Amino acid sequence: MKPAHADRAFSFGCLLVFTGMVFFGYLAVNTRWTYSAAVVGLMIFWLIIARIRLGRLHRRNMKALNDIFADSGIPIPLLKEGGSYGYSSFVLMFRSEADMNNAGQSGRIDAFKQALQTFYGHQGRAGNPFDVNCALQVKYGDYDRWLSELTAS
Repeated sequence: MKPAHADRAFSFGCLLVFTGMVFFGYLAVNTRWTYSAAVVGLMIFWLIIARIRLGRLHRRNMKALNDIFADSGIPIPLLKEGGSYGYSSFVLMFRSEADMNNAGQSGRIDAFKQALQTFYGHQGRAGNPFDVNCALQVKYGDYDRWLSELTAS
């Protein structure tokens, strides 16, 4: 993946949350304990919202994957989601090289790339936009190991 925002070492959302926590922490130290409860409450609320958002993004990605590969005759590949340099990243794992080649020849991989580009095209900025060709790796092999890791977590 290419580095995102090389001239910016933070995101504005994280800066806002950090500033709020520092402000409430300052108030907690210099005034009453109720501000400490507000800090803890804000952190818990933030974590809950982040978890809900990640779950929604995962369900959206899996729906697109299942819709694209549903009637293809190719087993639905595994999708591993992650992030790199502020961008979303993905690994699509097929059972075999033949399945990967069939999916590529039938246009299923390109259709999934287009779906990801639509979902994540807003990331980045004009000079460094999200590029699905950098974000998605297509692999085969180690399918059983990946499946056991995904079902264990």
